[in-house]
Parts: sequence; structure tokens; C-alpha cells
Amino acid sequence: MMPPLSKTSTFQPSVEIMSASAVSGDKKVFSCQDGSHWCLERDSGRQVWRVAIGNAAEAPPLIHGGKVYIGDSDGLFQCLDLASGAAVWRFETEGKIAGGATPARLGGRELVLFGSYDRFLRCLDAGTGALVWAYEARNYINGSPAIDGDRVVFGGCDGKLRILSLENGRELFALEAGSYVPASPAIARRTAYAASYGGRLLAFSTATARLLWSAGPRSE
Repeated sequence: MMPPLSKTSTFQPSVEIMSASAVSGDKKVFSCQDGSHWCLERDSGRQVWRVAIGNAAEAPPLIHGGKVYIGDSDGLFQCLDLASGAAVWRFETEGKIAGGATPARLGGRELVLFGSYDRFLRCLDAGTGALVWAYEARNYINGSPAIDGDRVVFGGCDGKLRILSLENGRELFALEAGSYVPASPAIARRTAYAASYGGRLLAFSTATARLLWSAGPRSE
């Protein structure tokens, strides 16, 4: 039997918290409505750092390799140092970033991928912020991409689920979802699971994009 949950700390900023928290080791990071990003000690709630960027961010931050990756509502994607909050690099897009970033590794190179309302899914070098490749969909991209080996899986507001090459962003397969896909796919055992706005859950192969099954309303 699980022990009852207990509160370890409380933190109340003066403005609304917009994003989910990301936790790594003894630190947790989140963003507020006024465009500030906060890092707290996980157990005590003590402030480690606060960075005021000025752009609200509802996308959850990603903590990876001692860095924090955050996209905001004005289309700015930035990398901060986890220990100090100092800016490492920034990358500007032309649309809101609503989904969290996803880390990946290819041939020893650390990458970070994210989508934007400017319709692009981008892959950047995690260390420098240099653009590796960009894929243009036909509408907004809301959720986070998922990685399965050398493949990238994501959905968007154009009603398609896509599988791209992690190496160069080339489209390998596309699957009609029936309505737009605002959520992030999940992957297990070479099968991707994604939910559409029409209320359907789809399972499909990441190797061939073959639809394995779907569940939900019969019509969308």
C-alpha cells in the first residue's frame, strides 16, 4: 500500500503559473504569465534563480544535460543553464510554441526538437542552437514530437500524423488522423499512440505508419 502524500513545501508567485514543472535532481523549473522562468529547490521550495524574459510561456520546460530548454508564446526558443539561469543561446521562430521540446541523440550529437505555430517542426543542435533541419507541416504544431530510434513522430492541426527521419527531417510516412492532433504521441515497442481532437485514439507502426487500431466515436 502506498503511503499517503504529504506536502513538503509551498511556493506562491505573484502571477499565474502558466506551464507544468520540469524536475531534475534537486531542482524544478516552471514559467509564469509575466514571462519569468523560475528554478526552485525541489524539496524546500527555495528560489535558486529567476529569469525575466518578458514573454509568457505555457509550454513545459525541458531539462536535459544540465540545460533548460523553453519555448514561449512569442515564438522564442531558448536554452538556459540549469545551475544559474544564464542564457546559453536563443532561436527565434515566427509563431507560438505550445508544446515542450524533446531531446534526441544521433551519432553522438545531442539534438533538441520542437514544433511551432509557424507550422515548422525544427531540430536544433542542443549545444549551440544551430538549425539542423526544419520540416514544414500544413498547419499549427501543438504537441511535442516523440522519438523512436532514428524516427520522429508528431501530429498537428492539419489532421496528419507524420514520421520523419531524425537525420535530415525527410518525411517517411504520413497517416490521416481524421481531425487535428493537439496532443503529443507516446511510443512503446515500435508502436505510436496518438489522440485526435475528434476523440479517437490511434495506434500505428513507427516502422511503416500502418494503422493497427483506433478507438473512439465512429464519426468525427
